[in-house]
Amino acid sequence: MKCDKVKELLLTDYVDDEVSQEIRIKIEEHINGCDGCRDLYEAIKERTGMLSKALSPQEPPREVWENISARIYGEEEQVNISVRERIKELFFINKLVMAIVSIAIIAVMGTKVISIRNYNRTKNYVEQQMTAMLYLEENGEDEDIYDFDTGIEEYFL
Repeated sequence: MKCDKVKELLLTDYVDDEVSQEIRIKIEEHINGCDGCRDLYEAIKERTGMLSKALSPQEPPREVWENISARIYGEEEQVNISVRERIKELFFINKLVMAIVSIAIIAVMGTKVISIRNYNRTKNYVEQQMTAMLYLEENGEDEDIYDFDTGIEEYFL
């Protein structure tokens, strides 16, 4: 195996243990015979060793865990309470809106009923007047029909 290929594999797959057993054996044979590749391997091994030590999990002090858990559980209870309160507010608002809408519907219906009654009264009055006019027309006009014995009538008629 050539040095360029070994160096490439050392920097990528060999360090991450992602090469096959056959290629691993070829790389190790090359490293044993080549000083430049062996130096690169030792440098990579040293740096990854320091990196793995730096990245190893460390246990935080107990007080830190207690503060974290207190905040998590405290916030969870607070979130549950606020969700309950929001649901209660939502239902209260819905009840309030429904009451206002109901009152508005009743008011609109009431005005419609009143306007229908007024329309019916006006319609009945007009029908009565029309009937009276038709009756007078059919039976001929008589001057006494329009005489209501009032002074104002005499003045205008």
